[in-house]
Amino acid sequence: MKKLLFILAIACASCASQPQSVSSLAEGSVGRPFAEYKAELSKPTSYANRSGWKESRYDLPNGNWVYAAPMNGFCEIHWEINKAGTIVGYTLDGQGCD
Repeated sequence: MKKLLFILAIACASCASQPQSVSSLAEGSVGRPFAEYKAELSKPTSYANRSGWKESRYDLPNGNWVYAAPMNGFCEIHWEINKAGTIVGYTLDGQGCD
């Protein structure tokens, strides 16, 4: 009986977990290849695909470049990508980022 209650408690706790915040997602992406992130944006279920968003990118004076990606209708992540194609930083832009 105790084992069953423990399993039930774990199952309930996992159902109640909150979705990952935009800042946690961004922080966890620093150091990863941008190509991996770009592949996620290409999925039909991504907000970028569902909203019809058009890519936005600009160069930085340090040789890196920025890719602005929508997270929802009120938040964008501006990813800083180095010459090797690695995400090295980000800024959040918008009221709906967290």
